[in-house]
Amino acid sequence: MNVDKAIEFIVKHKRFKFYQPVIFQPGVVEIRGKWHEATIELADVILEGIAGKRIVDVGCHCGYFLHEGMRRGARFAHGYEVDPFVYDMALEISEILEDGVEISNQNLAETDLHIECDVVLIMNLPKPHEIHKILTNVIYKSAFLQVPTSFRMDECVEMHCERAFGRTKLLKISAL
Repeated sequence: MNVDKAIEFIVKHKRFKFYQPVIFQPGVVEIRGKWHEATIELADVILEGIAGKRIVDVGCHCGYFLHEGMRRGARFAHGYEVDPFVYDMALEISEILEDGVEISNQNLAETDLHIECDVVLIMNLPKPHEIHKILTNVIYKSAFLQVPTSFRMDECVEMHCERAFGRTKLLKISAL
């Protein structure tokens, strides 16, 4: 990792309101996001046992969960972000960290692209109704969805746990 480029990134984006942390060197070179502690707590839940696995994050924002997954030993991490400005930042962070995280500017709800992974994250999508379409495009062993508490899943998934985070709930599901 290039520390000078990390500091340059922090200075360049100091006015942006990050909701996830951006961690270049834990506790040393980082940006504290709006929900810094909550995001780290959530990472402990969803990235448990990630070592050696493939992770995909749909709506990855700046890629916190992907980079944290790689820090914890994931073998592959790919994120999809549709917002062009946030995508550019996510790409820049990946280039600075040089940890192998790949970022694409693509909406999986609008493509027939099929992806295989061990864990898929679908967190806080602006259009939660797209989750069903995305899940048909991803072959996964488990998925973590963070959705509004009013959101209802259909019968195509089996829920293993549910945990509330503010006005959202976290669901862990497996394909039947």
